[in-house]
Amino acid sequence: MPQNAESTTANTIPNEHHDPGLTQSPFWTVLKKLSIDDFKNTGQIPCARNSLLSGIGGGALFGIMRLLHSGNIAFATQTALGSCCLIGVGAWELCRWQRRKEKNKMKEIVIATNEARKQNLRRIALEHEQVDHKNPDRNISKRS
Repeated sequence: MPQNAESTTANTIPNEHHDPGLTQSPFWTVLKKLSIDDFKNTGQIPCARNSLLSGIGGGALFGIMRLLHSGNIAFATQTALGSCCLIGVGAWELCRWQRRKEKNKMKEIVIATNEARKQNLRRIALEHEQVDHKNPDRNISKRS
């Protein structure tokens, strides 16, 4: 079956509509934009250090266990890499969830503290008004 410029298959792009940017995947675009400076502050990102260490440690442990059990280096490496990713992502999500929970609890405490402070100030203001009404001489001395 002959192909003309109008017909295309799933793997080809017609020449008149060919855009070099379409053939490049987003992964390579992002990879080209990365630099060493992007990784220098990784330890300062909340949860990053602990999740990376947990993932690396867990992956190494599972990889060594799989190597000792099966003796197959390729399978042990796949197990180590997979468990490293799963443990790292799990530790990251757990840490982020705990931080969100703690942040929400802190917000509730701040709101409760502000409400208690407002109520305390209202109570003090009412007490001062009651004292001033009971002792009118004191009100006169305050105005002078």
